[in-house]
Amino acid sequence: MKFFLKMRFCNKAANLNFHRQMKFQFYLPRVIFFALTIFVFAENLFAENLERQKILSPLVEEFLFPNDEISHIFSENDFEAKLIPQTQFADLIKNFVFGKIAPEKMGFAEEKLYRLPKSEIENKNAAALDTSTVSKIMRSISKMQGMQYFSRSRKSWDELYSQAFRVENPDANDFSAAPDLNEGDANGLEIFAFLNDHTFGESVYKISYKQNQNEFLMLMENYSALTYGPVKAVKPGDLKMCVCVIDCGDEFLFYIGNYAEFKMISALKKRLNNSFEARLEAIYNWFKNQF
Repeated sequence: MKFFLKMRFCNKAANLNFHRQMKFQFYLPRVIFFALTIFVFAENLFAENLERQKILSPLVEEFLFPNDEISHIFSENDFEAKLIPQTQFADLIKNFVFGKIAPEKMGFAEEKLYRLPKSEIENKNAAALDTSTVSKIMRSISKMQGMQYFSRSRKSWDELYSQAFRVENPDANDFSAAPDLNEGDANGLEIFAFLNDHTFGESVYKISYKQNQNEFLMLMENYSALTYGPVKAVKPGDLKMCVCVIDCGDEFLFYIGNYAEFKMISALKKRLNNSFEARLEAIYNWFKNQF
């Protein structure tokens, strides 16, 4: 299109007269409008046709389809994200969650991808199984209270969050619950949440949301330090987590990943790694049970 406009301009300029210059000025806005219309149409067309096979690598697709879930734990020799669906939010996820990873300061990083057929959840209630419903569920911070996780050390189920609610002031000395902001579109919304975590105790998180026709994205980082007993385990901003839910028509893709940067003795590090891994599974199971 740019080449066409340039050639058109050069041809008009070859015959300089007022009438033809005005004619060019008349047609140019129409051409630009036509080009923008095509762009918007193409963008909407793509949004309506997100398919699993088009946004996952062939290798990921091969492993995911028969098993409905796939995991990747990072290491010092393997610290590149491999499971992120290639959609509008792919670069944002990679940069936000895994952008600080380096071999010399590797803490714990993992990504998990789940395939959730809508047939498994469509009979539970009358809610539409679309991005709007996903958005409302993931913004219902208060409903995360009582979330269950499986403790690998104790080999039993336990409560991950004994308290969970939105807060207005993340710097307050005493926190009081504010209502969930789960109505309407979530795109661009930022909130703070208080979570009383089984492993890290009381902490505050900053949560940002993105949403389009087919995707919902939650980006989460610790606003306050995370403590493990008397030890300050994770500094503010050093735990990054995301949840991205993609509507693929007859199924959802649920991507979740986190990265925590910390330095601890090996015995404690293993316990923290188990805790971080268990909470990814817990959040997915909680999400699935909200329908």
